[in-house]
Order: sequence, then C-alpha cells, then structure tokens
Amino acid sequence: IDTYLPAGDAYHIARKDVPLDPPVLEHSHDFFELLMVEQGAVHHWINGLEERLEAGTLVFIRPSDRHALQSVPGSAARILNVMFRADTAAHLAERYGADVQGRFFWTDRSLPMTLHLEGPQRERAINAMLSLETSHRSLARIEHFLLSVMTHVLDTAAIVEDRAPAW
Repeated sequence: IDTYLPAGDAYHIARKDVPLDPPVLEHSHDFFELLMVEQGAVHHWINGLEERLEAGTLVFIRPSDRHALQSVPGSAARILNVMFRADTAAHLAERYGADVQGRFFWTDRSLPMTLHLEGPQRERAINAMLSLETSHRSLARIEHFLLSVMTHVLDTAAIVEDRAPAW
C-alpha cells in the first residue's frame, strides 16, 4: 500500500476507467479494498472464479483475495476504488467485532462479500466514496467512511449478498 499512499495518508481512492485489454495477471495486495462498479460492467476474476459485475456492485476485497478486472466490451466501465491499511481493518474488527463479524471484509468465505446496490443505497455509496476524493486523507476520515458504509449506506435490513442461494 505504500506505493499508493504518501507519508501521513491513511487511504487512497481512485476513480478510473477499466481497460478493455485483458489483465496481465490476477493480483493480491497487502491492503483492503472497497471496489464499486460506478458505470458499465466488468469481468472480475476473483479467487479462481470469473464473474460479471454490473454498475452498482460493491465488493469488499481482502488482502488474501486474488483478483483482476477487465471492462466488458461496449460498456465503458468505471470503478471507484478505496484502499486502506490492514491495521485500520484490524482496529475496526477489534472495536466493532460483534457488528462486523462474518460480514463485509471479515467473512471467512472463499469469495469476498459482494452486494448489488440500487436506488438510494447506490447513490449513498457513490456520494460517500466521492466525498473521500476531496477529504483530508486522515485515519479518522477513512474510519468514519467505512463505518458509515457499513451502518448507514447499507441498510442491513435490505442486504442480500449477491452470492446468496436463490432459495
């Protein structure tokens, strides 16, 4: 993560177009990543699975996950991507364990938690992420953002993980 973060910054945010070129290889990293497909659709290779993510999809990527992205032809895909240090995630898990255990970044499933957001949830998620672009990159700000996403943006009563069984 030190490649992305200048000294003193607690997070990095990127808003970028996803290329049509196939990815060179799947990668993992030493940080946590909250990825949202803002527009279009992407092919996502994640832990040996290939999936198509549509606009509004939110993925809670852990350091152990191996993934790669490619834009779906004709979709002009753009993602929002928030990256933060593992010690920030560890602090949140320690402090809010009962609220986050087995969910978000702290699932022990083979695939990361993935949600598809519509309507107000989607708008809240995009607005929250875009507000990080112009914010001071402090520890307080990234923790506030993550807690807000998990407790406000995502109305827990309406969350059904995309990979949940159809029944």
